[in-house]
Amino acid sequence: AFNKKDLFFLRKKIEKSFSNSTSIIYGNLPPEVKKQQTYNFNSRITKFLIATDAIGMGMNLKIRRLVFYSINKYDGLEKRMLNHSEILQISGRAG
Repeated sequence: AFNKKDLFFLRKKIEKSFSNSTSIIYGNLPPEVKKQQTYNFNSRITKFLIATDAIGMGMNLKIRRLVFYSINKYDGLEKRMLNHSEILQISGRAG
């Protein structure tokens, strides 16, 4: 997802369906919280990770499957669809 509102909506939906808690990561999350969320996910304390494209910033995550909730992103000027190369870059760097 590309905004915090969607992240928290998705977390609520996932935790309603599964008993495992989720990790959550977004850009302006404090570094120590990001580090803890990353640890929880990589250590399998949490089964799911819900994140913005911040996960594509060299976080070394043990991701087996990546699902885009949306391919529309606000780029600072307008909301637009990601192009093919942006999708590949985000997914490649995330996992």
